[in-house]
Amino acid sequence: MMKTLKNIILVLLPFFLLSCGGAEKAMQHSLDKLYIGMTIPEFKSQVIKSSMVYLSEDYSCFKLEESKAKFGEPGGYVSSTRFIYFKDGKLWKIDEGERSVDYRIRVD
Repeated sequence: MMKTLKNIILVLLPFFLLSCGGAEKAMQHSLDKLYIGMTIPEFKSQVIKSSMVYLSEDYSCFKLEESKAKFGEPGGYVSSTRFIYFKDGKLWKIDEGERSVDYRIRVD
């Protein structure tokens, strides 16, 4: 009985260790499919888990979020988020959602 339990633990342990931090790896796997100039229909066929978060005449934005359980940590989940921007129906930018600086005022 003890030997069987030990074998089960040895088999399952690598799976638990590999799942830690898997959100960033899953995100990278999704991002590897994308390229600048990709159309929105191509994007939707490659990345199924995305959702549109902004739509205007100028551009549209999709949100891609990956989350995985993390063992041994309080809280239990790790997530990774990217925003994919399309201008004139083609992919032109991917970022983590930081707001870019519009103006810098220098005071002497």
